[in-house]
Formats: sequence, structure tokens, C-alpha cells
Amino acid sequence: MKKYYFSHNVLWLAFFLFCLLCQGQNTMAQYDTVWTRMTQSSIKQIAFHPNSQLIATGNSSAYLSIWDVPTGVELRRFSCASSNLAVEFTEYGKYLAFGGGADQGGVKIIDCDNWQDYKMIVTPTNSLAFINNANMIAIGGRKSISIWDFQTGELIKKINDIVSPDQQGSYYELFKMVYTPLINSIIYTSTDGKLRFLNIQTYTIDYTYNAGYGELAISDNGKYIAFKTGLSGFAVQVMDIETKQIVQSIPGSPSGITSIAFSPDGKYLAVAYELAGACKIWDIETGKIVYDFINGTHQNVAYSLNNQYIVTSIAQLLILYNNPLTSVQPNLEIINTIFPNPTNQLVNIQFILPRQNFIKIDLLNLEGKKINNIFSGLLESGKQNIEANIEEISTGVYYIVISSTSLTQTFKLIIEK
Repeated sequence: MKKYYFSHNVLWLAFFLFCLLCQGQNTMAQYDTVWTRMTQSSIKQIAFHPNSQLIATGNSSAYLSIWDVPTGVELRRFSCASSNLAVEFTEYGKYLAFGGGADQGGVKIIDCDNWQDYKMIVTPTNSLAFINNANMIAIGGRKSISIWDFQTGELIKKINDIVSPDQQGSYYELFKMVYTPLINSIIYTSTDGKLRFLNIQTYTIDYTYNAGYGELAISDNGKYIAFKTGLSGFAVQVMDIETKQIVQSIPGSPSGITSIAFSPDGKYLAVAYELAGACKIWDIETGKIVYDFINGTHQNVAYSLNNQYIVTSIAQLLILYNNPLTSVQPNLEIINTIFPNPTNQLVNIQFILPRQNFIKIDLLNLEGKKINNIFSGLLESGKQNIEANIEEISTGVYYIVISSTSLTQTFKLIIEK
């Protein structure tokens, strides 16, 4: 008599499909499901393109897929050296980086304009993050973080010994990292239970919090991080990056948490619980659950930047939902564009921020190469006026690119001397 063994994920997946079959439209309506798609292997990572119309999924079978959000069609597939532990789009969505492999892995970079291979960086990879609008890319291995020049692919700096030394019976390594321009630092968690801030200018650890495990997320305005905590009675904590103060502690057990994501408006936190068979959405201000997907062992969760969708995965199943708590406003409104134009010395850039946001303003030439960063920083809500001195810029036609966390505006600027 043959014996058959089923994994925990497979049983939950079967349960989810059974619910769809038995309840039909009722289950779909309950969670406002847009579509579901079955992939060939378990989904390791999920990322939305900044235009909110594409989804990238990294799979355990060493390939990455690009999905069309409106139709659910798999548009493209790329191979990789190993299973995808990291998937990341650049801020403007120009490039996509993905990869994995703690020993002989690497990161493949794709040009999203033509979907052609752009670069391959061979280095152990647990996590990755773009720095300074993709001027550099940080790649985290097991016990080191390496900083690479994005254009040339050359190694700039490798920082070793970023986690605690191994002890008898314990092996420690980097788990996940994010970059924040607010303090120009990489923030990362590791299996030794510590959350660390690595300063990119000095390549030193400026701050350590002794209760940061595993999953880690950063808010779209770059002001807050959320991470799985090791404190008794709490599952996730939210920290103000600048003050290092804990602004919210989500109750529960951290066991089984597999993914965390901020909503684009910064009001909510989605937490995927593999063992609990749910994906819960928490109100950050009140610390209470406001929505609960209880239809399977959710392993990944991500928001679209327009706040319209939430995507999750259960083993091989990719599920796109309409966001049940959409409340975000457009976070950048241009009113008087730029003036004077043409100009020879000073230019004023005016816009309105309905809410606090991280804003970046760059000057580019006609080939799209960045000439200068005019402004980069966190701004409060309200009318803004940024004055830039372009006296040292030669005569010609340029572009001013104004970007927030989910919107980019481009304007032509003529400089006449």
C-alpha cells in the first residue's frame, strides 16, 4: 500500500481552490478578487512595477515572470541562476533586478523599456536595494553587503562582518534590507535578531535595535519601517527612521510571518501569516485589524503604488485583489510647472503636496543622463516652491524630472546664456 505525503502549503492551496469551487462567485465577491493564476513553482517574491500595471514574481524554479495587471496574462519569463530571493524595480521603473543564491548566485538586471538583459552581477545574494535613484545597487549576501556602481557594474565597497559571529549550534546571516534616502542608510534584519542601520557615506553601523527578525518593509515616503520583532507579545513593530522611536507595536506572535507591506498612503500595514492561514491588514494608528484574508497560507503581499490593488501568493497561486481600503489621494499635483522658461540663472518649481512625501527633483540632458540633483528630501503637505540655481549649466535643452513615491512628472527646460 502506497503512502502519500502532502506539504502544509499544498493542503492550504487545495483548501483555497475547494472554496472557490464550492462557493463560486460568493468567495470571489467576499474578497473582491480580480484574478488568480497558477504558476509552475512556489512564488518566492512579488513586486509591483511603479506604473501599477505590471507584477514581477520570482519563483523557486529559478525564473521570473512579468504579469499584466488588467488581464492576468503572463507577458514574459526570464531565467536566473538560482531561486529568486530578491526582486526589485528602480524608482522610475526603468530597470528590474532579481536574483538569489547565497553561494554562487547573482543579480540579473533587465531594461524594462525593451525587456533585454542589461547587466549581470555575480555575487552571493540574499537581498538587494537600489541606492540614489539607481546610481548604485546594494547586494546583501549571508554575512556581507557589497555596493556596486550600477552603470559600470564595478564593485565600490564590500562591508564584511555585518552580523553577529556564529556560535555553537547557531548560524547567523542577513535576511532582508531596504534603502532610505532620508538618512542615506541601508537598514537590514538578520537571523541573529538585530535590526541595523548601515550609513552609506561612512560604511559604518550607526544604530542597532535588538529585536528585529526576518521580514522588513519601508513606507513609500521613506519615513517608517516595519519589521518582525522578537519582543514577547508582539508580532510586528513600526519605527520612525529618523527618531528611532517605535510608533506602533502590532500584537500577536511573529511565528509564521512571511511578508510585510505598507499601503501607499501610509495608513495600513498588510502582514502575511503563513502558519495562521491569513493575510491581515492593520490600521497603523490604532493598531487594530481592519481587514482579514483568511483563505490560505499567504506567503507574499504587495500593494500597487496607485493603491488600487493588493497581490498575494499561496504556494504556486498568484492572487490579485482590489484593495478594500483604498483611500489614497494623488500625492503630487503640479500647478505652475516651472518658470521662468527659458531661463539663464534661476528656475522655480512649484507643486502641491496633499500629504507628506519624499520628493526628488533631477535635471537630465536630452539623452536622459542625470546632470544634477536639484532637490531630494521629505516635504510636508501644502504648496511648495523649489528654487534652483542653474548658472553653471551650459546653454541647451534639458528635462526636469519631479518624482514622488508613486508619480513622476517631466518638463522641458530651455537654458539660454
